[in-house]
Amino acid sequence: MINEDDLEKVRERSKIRAEEIFRPAPPEIEEELKRERTLGTPRNIETPQIWIIDHKATLNEFSPMNLDGSSWILGVCVLSAADKGNALEKFHDFLKAEIMELIEIYDVRKYSINKFKDNSRRSAQINNAARMIREDGRPCYVYARTSESME
Repeated sequence: MINEDDLEKVRERSKIRAEEIFRPAPPEIEEELKRERTLGTPRNIETPQIWIIDHKATLNEFSPMNLDGSSWILGVCVLSAADKGNALEKFHDFLKAEIMELIEIYDVRKYSINKFKDNSRRSAQINNAARMIREDGRPCYVYARTSESME
């Protein structure tokens, strides 16, 4: 049988431990947690960046991107990642999911996710992709030219 005094001691220790565990976070962590976009834990916060990857890739006949029977595509993949290594990893995963194989990367550019504004001739599509990435975080494929469209 459980002694009432022992049970009360257990309750008191549990109450003290719960207060330690569930105490409010320091103000700087609370402020960071209120931000819309963060990656990592409060102790290891990384700000995501917008990455624009200009490239050429093969198109498999079964690729969802292959709308005209092309053998390759020149495209721009816009995605969010904390660093270049993570951006390239996400890019390769995207290509694999779309049944595409990388031929060549022409350019990789990084922009702040909150201050992004593309000024190239592809601006409307890229700026729209950046807006969508801020909303849902998924990679976007824009400004594609296929082998069939260039012949």
